[in-house]
Amino acid sequence: MLYYPRKNMKHTTTETSGTVPTSPTLVFPNRVDTAVLQALEQALGGRDRVAWMVDNSLRPSQEIMQYLTDTRAAGFMTAIERTGAEAAVEQVRRFVEGGRHVVFLCGSPGQQPGNFVDVPGKLLHFADDSTLAALPVCVSMFNNTMEQGITGQAPYRHLRLRFMPLQAPGAALGARVRGAWMEGMADALAEHPLLQQADVANALLDSLLQHPNALIIDGVNDSQLSYRRLLVFAIMFCRYLRKHVAGRRLGIILPPGKLSIIANVACLFAGISPVNINYTATPEEFRHHVALAGVDRFITEDRFIHKQQQFSWPSQRDLIYIERVLTELSGRSSRIWKLVVRWAGKKFIAARLGMQAAQPTAEAMLFYTDASGTDSKGVPMSHRMLMAAALQICSRMPLEPGQRVLSASPMYRAENALAGMVLPLLLGKDIVTYPTPNAGKRIGELVHNYGAALALTSPKNAAAWVANGVKDQYTGMRYLLVSAKRMPEDLTRQAQQKLGLHLCESYSMAEAAAPITVSTAAAATGNGTAWVLPSSAPGSVGVPLPGAAVRIMDLEQKDRVLPLTQPGVIWLRGPGMLQHYLHEPAAAQAGGQWFCTGDVGVFDADGLLHIRGSMHRFSKIEGELVPHERAEHVLCRLLGVDPLDEIRRLALIGVPSPNGRGEILVLLSTVHKTVNPHDVITLRYGMLNERYPAVWAPNRILAVPSIPTLSNGKLDYDFCRRGACRMLGIKC
Repeated sequence: MLYYPRKNMKHTTTETSGTVPTSPTLVFPNRVDTAVLQALEQALGGRDRVAWMVDNSLRPSQEIMQYLTDTRAAGFMTAIERTGAEAAVEQVRRFVEGGRHVVFLCGSPGQQPGNFVDVPGKLLHFADDSTLAALPVCVSMFNNTMEQGITGQAPYRHLRLRFMPLQAPGAALGARVRGAWMEGMADALAEHPLLQQADVANALLDSLLQHPNALIIDGVNDSQLSYRRLLVFAIMFCRYLRKHVAGRRLGIILPPGKLSIIANVACLFAGISPVNINYTATPEEFRHHVALAGVDRFITEDRFIHKQQQFSWPSQRDLIYIERVLTELSGRSSRIWKLVVRWAGKKFIAARLGMQAAQPTAEAMLFYTDASGTDSKGVPMSHRMLMAAALQICSRMPLEPGQRVLSASPMYRAENALAGMVLPLLLGKDIVTYPTPNAGKRIGELVHNYGAALALTSPKNAAAWVANGVKDQYTGMRYLLVSAKRMPEDLTRQAQQKLGLHLCESYSMAEAAAPITVSTAAAATGNGTAWVLPSSAPGSVGVPLPGAAVRIMDLEQKDRVLPLTQPGVIWLRGPGMLQHYLHEPAAAQAGGQWFCTGDVGVFDADGLLHIRGSMHRFSKIEGELVPHERAEHVLCRLLGVDPLDEIRRLALIGVPSPNGRGEILVLLSTVHKTVNPHDVITLRYGMLNERYPAVWAPNRILAVPSIPTLSNGKLDYDFCRRGACRMLGIKC
């Protein structure tokens, strides 16, 4: 037998799991190289039990093709796009009936980093509606480092092949295979070496020692703080916290900047969970968050108190002024720790700080859900969740040497803290900070002057960046993630036309440490093929990050799993997802390991996710599901309203029909001072002209002085619905 060793074979471990059916079937690996090919051959019963299927338009590597030729492997080549799927299905059937598993071997199409699938949608779906069953095989490749921790090509240290459950013949076979791949990838990421003993504090200490010359650049005054000095300050502040703070959690009320980073790192070193407080919260929300977390002390600074005077500040006795403490600790102690950091090793420093290895599932940081008042819940982020999320972002948005991260979003959202602090610290990347996220002019200058390549912001702040940006300022920005809310399509076009900037819309939530999906810029073709896997499309939020498994569940039959290409409720699973809310046992979370998002979505044939809206913001009108949020965006265009305006002008609400059958749509509007019947007709024709169904138009328009929203800017839907029913004299 000829042997084709991979370059890093000597140091690679290969593991195979799952059950291989005894009866021959069609086998779909999500990617393949020579090591995968040989492992598949062995797992499927040997060379005499396997036939290889290759599409002529996207051949595997030359190394694989040479192996197949030299070993005289059984199989066939096809051309699905030219000859049709029926011919390929017939060839597969002949080999299966002859007692061989048929393995589809795919080449490497052009694609963005971090895609876990190499098979284009047109090739994946060739067996849909045929009589063939399919065996998905999830192939995952890992390294022991944060960068390239999840990869799709050699070199890698760990190769895992997971045989997923056999998919029955019939409709949407390709979509079901893709879903199985996602679930297999989530299971594989959970076994990643870096997650088995995940400890964010020790990982940060390692990185700060390894990258002493990396910088934190203050965008306010352009001052610089090296990672070595950051570590000294964090050590001194950690020792102070150990002496003066007894609680297991500590509040941090600071904007993005070096003091915020020092405070968070010091808390982690001290074994205290940092709780970054939303300083735009109402007094009621602040009191609820504090009581929920059991926090009684808060880190802040004098200047921020004076700047944020509208905030409901705690008593002076409960505040720790970080800049005062660091000033007091400077001197002999500072000089000693500078020498220790320069010359001593990690073990000595960790011992002096009393750092204990944390359990991977232990709470590292605490955040809150985006809800109003006492409805907000605590979201404990474990060490394992944060490390998994960092691996996921690194795989999709890798940074090259010298590229920097812009941190201008408040740290009270998990993804902001991850992308703006934890991730760059773990990678040893320079961080450019700025405390005001909507200061578009200054943000553009910082991006240009310091070469920031990664940033995360909200649609509202992104609009300010685009409006105040100047051509060529954002040429170095590779990944501008836009999250927290849906992004208007107009904003995407404006950014592209004015700045040549691709906005990476993402699908995220408070219960996940990293975005679930990211819509990155289009990839170039590669490896001599015209095939390109799309990573974005109008209306989509992109492709799931590796390790995020998505299920689509039926809206009415709650326990029925749908193919990914049918719209339904989105459920999520993965090592970066919430396991339980604060003070609630894990068993209380519906669906066990799966988390119900309450959002309705659907995948297209290329694996791009499209969000239809929140489950409670749908109405069934004349047999059709109407997504309120999408309809609102169309109504904003028709009425000349900016959907990103600080003050909400429109809200579409579903209320019970007066005749008792179904629902009607009601538009709450601050734009209309008076309403006449022609206004409803005008909007109905406007919907039709925009090529949307007429049932998306409101049945009634109610002029209101204001529209209530939550502190996160989202619509207070329940309050609005009750108000609309009251105005119409309808019982809700």
